[in-house]
Amino acid sequence: MSIVDAADASSVSRSFLYLKIKDGTLPTIKVGGRRLILRTDLESYFESFRKEAA
Repeated sequence: MSIVDAADASSVSRSFLYLKIKDGTLPTIKVGGRRLILRTDLESYFESFRKEAA
């Protein structure tokens, strides 16, 4: 999914996602000229907070 779609789906800003991509905590793939986030990677990223809180 695109960065915009990922931001909408997770209710965070695009800026936040770009920061996480830049620091390497949120993996992406590049398809042509587009930077995409796999839905499973986005879910895993946010799931990691649930595990830390437990």
